[in-house]
Order: sequence, then structure tokens, then C-alpha cells
Amino acid sequence: MTTATKTYAQANAEAWSETILNHWDAFRWADDLRSTAKGLHSETRQILEDAGAIFGDDDQLTDDAYPCTVIGSHVLERVQELALSVELRSEWMTVDQFHRTEDLEAGAFRILLTYGGPHLEIRGEVDACGYAQNPRLFYSEMGQPEAELKLSAAPYYALEWFALQFVCA
Repeated sequence: MTTATKTYAQANAEAWSETILNHWDAFRWADDLRSTAKGLHSETRQILEDAGAIFGDDDQLTDDAYPCTVIGSHVLERVQELALSVELRSEWMTVDQFHRTEDLEAGAFRILLTYGGPHLEIRGEVDACGYAQNPRLFYSEMGQPEAELKLSAAPYYALEWFALQFVCA
């Protein structure tokens, strides 16, 4: 029996997926105006504390904490700092079509998270209204072919939310 060995690039992709999920959870926590830290993942709690949440010994938000709307804004600012680059491209067209087109519309996006070894990026399409859709997480080791990290429902929804922070009308 052989066991598949997880590559460093795959472990990096999984860790980033978890980080994105924790930022999504932190934003939803603030957006829902919650006041307790009970049941939060430790990384989610740390993100909230970095954004201005102060929890007492009973895990309840104290009066010294920033308002939830401010905490949510700080989480979004932190998300903006996670991407190394965000790129858009239009659909393929001939040179003649290009010269006749006044307003090019983006057809695809790429959000670069890490590069080199390991390389990690989110790719997807841009819909007709200018919003990110169908994001997918691709990783690779230097000199190796890329692979897609398959996500379950919650990490996928978090990835959609994350991509929309960068690619929206």
C-alpha cells in the first residue's frame, strides 16, 4: 500500500484556504453584530482581536472594543493586504476586433497569493456585471505542473467572498 505524500505547495494551499476561511468567519462575525467569542477558531479570534475586538474572561465583547462595523472594516482592510497582485484579462480576440473595441470588459481574473516555490493563485471568471465568479485555487512547486485544491462547501464560499473583495464592479 502506498500513501500519497502531501507536497509543500499543497500544504501551503490548504493553509491559505484556512486563513481565507478564518477571515470570512471574522467578517461574518462582525457583520452579524455578534458579541461572543465562544466557538470561534483561534485564528478567527486573533483576526478579530487584531481588528479591535476585546473579549473579557467570559469570551464576551467588552465595552472597550471597537464597534462591530469598525471591526468588520478592519478585517476587510487586512484582506486587501493578503494579495500580492490582482490581474484581469479580457477574452481572446483578433487584432482587428481589438482595434474596433472601445471598452474592453474583463473575462477572467487572477489573484496571486504566493509565487516561486510554492506558487499559489486564485483564478476565475468575471461575469457580465464585473463580479468574480467560479474561483478556483491553484498551486504548484517550482518546476512542477500546477494542481487545483479541491474545496468543500464552506472553504469554497469563503474563497468566493475573498475573490469578490478584489474583483467587483
